[in-house]
Amino acid sequence: MAFAVLGLLSLVRRGAGWLQRRAEAREARRAAQVDAAARWALSELRAHRDRWSSVSGTAPPLRPAELRARVPRAVLSEPSLWPRVASAVSADLSVYTVEEGDEEYEGQEHGWFFVGGLPPQRSPQRSPMR
Repeated sequence: MAFAVLGLLSLVRRGAGWLQRRAEAREARRAAQVDAAARWALSELRAHRDRWSSVSGTAPPLRPAELRARVPRAVLSEPSLWPRVASAVSADLSVYTVEEGDEEYEGQEHGWFFVGGLPPQRSPQRSPMR
């Protein structure tokens, strides 16, 4: 009887270890997917800035919903991970987030600018130096 109980406990422990390793592998795949999607989004923001800057000198902010619609399925196969991608993009130092009611960008919707690690240049009449 004791051997049966020990065998059962060993089986339960192995099963729990297998489930834990499987959960860790799934989380690692998700983290890699979020990282790849965030890198893709940053490159898309940079390309958006370059396209618009060459034509008009400035780029409008890119809305997160619009950027989400552009992400290829091969990069982000789990759409439920978009909030994690969005928080990674907005936390990046090369991205400036325009919030609703931002006085500097009055009339603009919530969106992101790629600024390359520097804050966006402000107009001279609103310069913090004056």
